[in-house]
Amino acid sequence: MHLAQILHLDGTSWLKTYCDFRDEWHWVVGMLTGIYGCAREDIDIVEDEDRGDVLTVRGVEVGLLPAPRTLRRMTT
Repeated sequence: MHLAQILHLDGTSWLKTYCDFRDEWHWVVGMLTGIYGCAREDIDIVEDEDRGDVLTVRGVEVGLLPAPRTLRRMTT
């Protein structure tokens, strides 16, 4: 099992669950469509050099996906 998380834009914890790594995007999309009442196609990820993966809904930044723990260990 894998800890899937969505962080607030300030980096604080927002939503999390344990799921299979392959199901993480499905979980992220399901949570955001439920919260924002949008279509799956409205959700995207924008890579930001400083903040990592930024989640957007209809082009508006709403949250962050933290780097996988293994990647964080390699860069620190």
